[in-house]
Amino acid sequence: MNNTARKIAIQNAKNTIRLAARRSELQRFARVAVRKPNKAEALYDICNKAVALNRNGPTPHPRCAERIIDDPRAVIVGDGMTNDTGRGRGKYYVGGDAAFRGAEGFRDELRYGDPATRTDEDKGFQVHHAMAGMWLGFSFPGPFAVVPAYVEWLEDEPQDKKL
Repeated sequence: MNNTARKIAIQNAKNTIRLAARRSELQRFARVAVRKPNKAEALYDICNKAVALNRNGPTPHPRCAERIIDDPRAVIVGDGMTNDTGRGRGKYYVGGDAAFRGAEGFRDELRYGDPATRTDEDKGFQVHHAMAGMWLGFSFPGPFAVVPAYVEWLEDEPQDKKL
């Protein structure tokens, strides 16, 4: 192995170790945060923690925004967006504990199947749905028709589609 290849291999190993450390710490933080009654506040706290973990001095990493959105995605959503691609699974996935479920703190249209009557409250992992929506919006910006079509295909509940 030549010197350049060795330097690249060492840098890749360091990056992998840093990623594991960031996501492991975020996972530990998220396990506590999602137990809060206010799930919207929990999501806010988790995203703020992701920002804090990705700060590295006065000069941000060139891929800082990508890491800030991808780290919580790995922790809250899992390795993928569908059950076939790793949704709800993965090394850093926080888990689907019953205490994590609920939609408290979210606006009515994101919390209830019928916001006008405030009935049919979503008892799912709404933090998971919101994070998936943020990741999709970040990963596929602009007027792409594929994202709304994908969400329509993936989700059954109107409040989840709005997220």
